[in-house]
Amino acid sequence: SDSRRLVLAFQSRIQSEITWALNLMTLFSCNNTNPFLLEQQMHVLDAMIEYLKICAKNAPSLMDGKIPEEYRGNLNILLREREYQVISGKSQQRELGIDSFYEEVSEIQYIEQIKVMLLILRNLSFNRQNEMFIVKSPETMEIVVKLFITFVDKEITYHGLDILTNVAKHIFLKDLPYREEFLMTLLECLKLTKVNVMDQAVECFRRLTFPSGNDEIMEKLPEEFFQEMVRLLAAFNADTREGALEVICTLSDLKMQTRTKIAGQPKCVLRLIALLSSSVGPSDDVISKMAALTLSNLSLAPSVRHLFLPYEQALAMVAGSDERVSKLICQILAEINGM
Repeated sequence: SDSRRLVLAFQSRIQSEITWALNLMTLFSCNNTNPFLLEQQMHVLDAMIEYLKICAKNAPSLMDGKIPEEYRGNLNILLREREYQVISGKSQQRELGIDSFYEEVSEIQYIEQIKVMLLILRNLSFNRQNEMFIVKSPETMEIVVKLFITFVDKEITYHGLDILTNVAKHIFLKDLPYREEFLMTLLECLKLTKVNVMDQAVECFRRLTFPSGNDEIMEKLPEEFFQEMVRLLAAFNADTREGALEVICTLSDLKMQTRTKIAGQPKCVLRLIALLSSSVGPSDDVISKMAALTLSNLSLAPSVRHLFLPYEQALAMVAGSDERVSKLICQILAEINGM
């Protein structure tokens, strides 16, 4: 069967077989009519992940990340200029006079295969039935995170981000390998000028707030994380604004220290009130309630109540005109006036 041959192809490490296996898996991963379900094909996933680990091991320029700044994101250019090859055990065996069954494979070829395998995983992760099986495979999660945090090649970073975003609602950060590096790389994605990557990073953070305990880890992120989230409350994309708002709303319900940190960010209160005031239609009902709830949570921190005083009149107008959030706004007004 195809499944059995796929497993044997990945295990063989013969490049013609690997090429066939990657081509077939790419086709399977894009088939929406008869989707490739990992529940029935975990042995194929395991074999591909084992080969993916071999590729990563033989791609030091990617995994070590020690490349000149001007080549970051364009690793292939550097490799071609160096004409640098990593041989799969061949050189050492030749010195010992031992013939090798495996073919010589350049580092750039290994990296291209890594990209294809991540693309396959990305396509498979868009099927909801596959999400849990990806997360339940520790080796899959470890190598995907490890490749994502290299942050050297754009294509690898983007594929990794898509995979991790698709499965983020099942990820428990306390159990995730390279957790701190993963969160910091995700934070770097928030600061990229490429809009769709920034939007995807916000969505990943949003989904990470779903599993229990993740918010307590996320609230320990550095100050720049809160700065970026508040900045994105004014993003052009409505989904990005809503995602950033949901993350802030979740974190605003934690420690007083976290509430103070959020409210103290430049223009935070102003942007939350702007979202509250501009959300007038039925489609904006969720945004209105989240913005009001966030403001209510933040107003409970005594040290930041003075930040609400310049907007007291605007809050009173919203309370009098929008019955959806009037109760929460009245509570905020009572808090800032010390009632």
